[in-house]
Amino acid sequence: MPTEAETMGRTCERQLLVLCKRMSRMLFLLSILTIIPCTSSWMINPSLKKGGRNIGSVKLFRAPVGLRESSSALEQQTSPPLLHASSENQEAWRSKRQEIDRIEREIDIATYQTNLKIAALAEDCARRKNTTAAVQAIRLLRTLSHPDSVAYNSVLKTLAKISPARINLGEVSSSSSKGRARLSKSGNGPSWTDAAHVAEELLKEMVSLHRQQVAANQQWYDRLAKGLLSEMELEQGAPRVRIKANVRSFSTVMDAWSRLGDYEAAQKCEALLQTMKDEYEETGDLALQPNLITYNTLLSAYAKCGYPAKCMELLERMSDENVEPDVISHNSVLQALARSRDEDQGERAEAYLRKAMNKVRLNGRSYTTCMDAWSQEGCPERAHALLKEMLSNYERTGNENLAPNVITYSTIIHAYAVSSVPDKAVKAQALFRDMIARNIKTNQVTTNALLNACASSPPSAEVIAMLKGVYQTVVRANKADHFTFGTVLKACSNFFPDDASFATLVFEEACRRGQVSEGVLKQLRFAVPADVYFTLVGEEHDQVAEIPQEWKRNVREFRRRKRSRPNQ
Repeated sequence: MPTEAETMGRTCERQLLVLCKRMSRMLFLLSILTIIPCTSSWMINPSLKKGGRNIGSVKLFRAPVGLRESSSALEQQTSPPLLHASSENQEAWRSKRQEIDRIEREIDIATYQTNLKIAALAEDCARRKNTTAAVQAIRLLRTLSHPDSVAYNSVLKTLAKISPARINLGEVSSSSSKGRARLSKSGNGPSWTDAAHVAEELLKEMVSLHRQQVAANQQWYDRLAKGLLSEMELEQGAPRVRIKANVRSFSTVMDAWSRLGDYEAAQKCEALLQTMKDEYEETGDLALQPNLITYNTLLSAYAKCGYPAKCMELLERMSDENVEPDVISHNSVLQALARSRDEDQGERAEAYLRKAMNKVRLNGRSYTTCMDAWSQEGCPERAHALLKEMLSNYERTGNENLAPNVITYSTIIHAYAVSSVPDKAVKAQALFRDMIARNIKTNQVTTNALLNACASSPPSAEVIAMLKGVYQTVVRANKADHFTFGTVLKACSNFFPDDASFATLVFEEACRRGQVSEGVLKQLRFAVPADVYFTLVGEEHDQVAEIPQEWKRNVREFRRRKRSRPNQ
């Protein structure tokens, strides 16, 4: 029977053997981290690396500096027992290590495959604003036993792309009741909430999980240094840090908020930027350093709510922090000026356009946004002059970024439509024909703007013929929506005050196509006498809520969130 001293000696020998093997593996890992520190976090799955740090599916957490420096001496102290280990013991530990490695590989493969599915859903959200896909992405995230930064960032992308939509969190099957409760705190009901709010809660979840994982990792190394780890803990190794919010995570959530288009959402974006900046300055972690995309996202948020003063201030901050503004940055300032509702917004926007020309190479969006500012000020001729300048520069340089598109032309046609310029319908039609001559495909916005230019013009044979021609072309092409029918009915009240025949035909066509909206009913009231109106609609269908569902089945009402504006 072995003595107590022999038993203790064998126990120590086993512990030292395990520790030696773990330290050998750690030394090998540290040698890799020393040689290629920038790639260590993604080398197992390089296909997931995308222009930044901490994006890969495998995140390796480096040991504390003091431990790395003392690891060689520790290995020397623990290596002799390895020479005396029996082959049976070596085989047993090797078998355990292989089993642990197999489990780790299965986890990594399962996470990687799920990440691919979430990434596909994110692309679907980007193309179609598919809220169902966003819910599916959250469900997939909750199925992961070991989610990583890639999974969270992909889900954040789905939420940003569908914003400002709301999603029903009751449809999300979460493995974490705590997380589910946290995500369901806001909204008008128990389950519905803004996609941006859900994104921010997931970001907070990332930050919390990262702290927990880092603490567990550090605790393992602390216990290792004190010799308190069990054999199983030594074999399993240090807990991995799989989740870490980085600049991409924060910027994506900021993007989700910016799409709401109001001042409160812009302030939330700025608060997120400040949080990231404070963390970067405190820790020096380059993964949290705000970059150009981050600032452009915040600029876009303030631009959408028409706050140019804040955008100008942000440009100065960018310069102070050595972040060079690009054309996207300057376009956001132009957008803010266009939406500012100031009396001189067009003049200010064009002055800024001229100033920005000396700093960056402008593009078509720069000119189009400035045209919109002139449109808002009621000066379509100034917008038209910018189009001519844009075309001249495009033809002179051949720069495709300066090529006008359907948005450019639609902006100016709309500017004429809402103005009091004489012959505005003729000028709008000339622009429409120029589009076709340049092989620029028109859309519903373009044709509806042209119809509105006709409808708000003084009646004349030329304008009436133009209106009917455009309307018939749109109907034959199956491109008419409820705005189309409402605009033509508005023209009927202007052009045919004593003749309800054309208005009747237009309304009947709207019914057949399921495009009867509240606006269509309103314009029909002005276009026909009361007896004709009730004959067409029926006395019991005086409101849009009361009309047959078949009449309004295809109506898509685009309701904009009301923009709140502080005093500037």
